[in-house]
Amino acid sequence: MLNIIFLHQLTEQNGSFKVLQDSLSGITEDRRIQLLLIAFSFGAFFEGAAGFGTPVAVTAAILIGLGFSPLAASGLSLIANTAPVAFGALGTPVITLAKVHGYDLMEVTAMIGRQLPFFSVLVPFWLIWAFAGRKGMMEVWPAILVAGVSFAIPQYLVSNFIGPELVDIIAAIVSMACLVGFLRFWQPKKIWTSASLRGKDVSASEVKPAQPAVKHSRQALIAAWTPWVILSVFVFLWGMPAVKAWLNGIFAPAFPMEGLHQMV
Repeated sequence: MLNIIFLHQLTEQNGSFKVLQDSLSGITEDRRIQLLLIAFSFGAFFEGAAGFGTPVAVTAAILIGLGFSPLAASGLSLIANTAPVAFGALGTPVITLAKVHGYDLMEVTAMIGRQLPFFSVLVPFWLIWAFAGRKGMMEVWPAILVAGVSFAIPQYLVSNFIGPELVDIIAAIVSMACLVGFLRFWQPKKIWTSASLRGKDVSASEVKPAQPAVKHSRQALIAAWTPWVILSVFVFLWGMPAVKAWLNGIFAPAFPMEGLHQMV
């Protein structure tokens, strides 16, 4: 948690990160929807691109900047990370499992992709229930369903027909796009402005309320989002098996060592 707080302090001094934070929070003032968009959908993108704790650290820092307490931001980000973690870091857990045990990679990927989407639909409901309680969750169930289903369907399709590398990347982008598009036509009747955990998180009272999101110029928004667009494009390309095999042939050549090859 100390690392997350430190990261938050660093990001507060980063102008581009502040623009990114404002653009995300400017979509809706409802804390539950912000949690869905940032911790679940945006966090899943980081899990697919980097993994190894990155999504929790980054999304928790953003949530702290929006007024969530460090305790709530950390715990809720961990809950949200339950859905994408199996295919984290370009599918590294699945690829490693298949290689270590000699399983067919696509068979393992497809089997995981048939089971996980059910949980990917449930996790957003669990996330908002943990934050706002059952009643607070029911008030925004349409948005939760859109975020979960739009993540689960690409998760199933990519894992069964493409491979493990791009499962989280594609599912997260589709989920963010669908949720943002849905919010253009639908907003909860009651806007939840409290950042405290179920209204009982004492530590949240020690955090200064977040300032209303600032409207930034088009140039500032482009400058803030361009690195993430570039990252998405390169991660997407590198995650494609054909491109990955071509790059490995150049930068990670493999050749048999006489006397040692296939001896271990």
